[in-house]
Amino acid sequence: MEQDYIANRREYILRARNSFSESRKDTDEELINTGKAAIWKVKWLLCICLFVVFVLCDKGKLPFPGTAGEKDTKWMYRQLEENYDYTKLQKYVMMISDFAKNK
Repeated sequence: MEQDYIANRREYILRARNSFSESRKDTDEELINTGKAAIWKVKWLLCICLFVVFVLCDKGKLPFPGTAGEKDTKWMYRQLEENYDYTKLQKYVMMISDFAKNK
């Protein structure tokens, strides 16, 4: 009698575990998909807000917030138009990747 009780209890526990794991897979996938969509929404919102700040600073001839009047939209245009030498950047990236590999 006690062996039957133990076997029935084990079977019940296994059924309960399996029922949770199946429903959890669907829930996890839904949460992952919802999270990805939410991250993209936040990225788009951030981009739009930065663009609006840039346009307002450009139209109002105002400096960028937090730069104490040192940087304005003309400074930003110059930074965007400059042709940077990316070989130095590539060298630093290679140095960092080599350091990470050796560590």
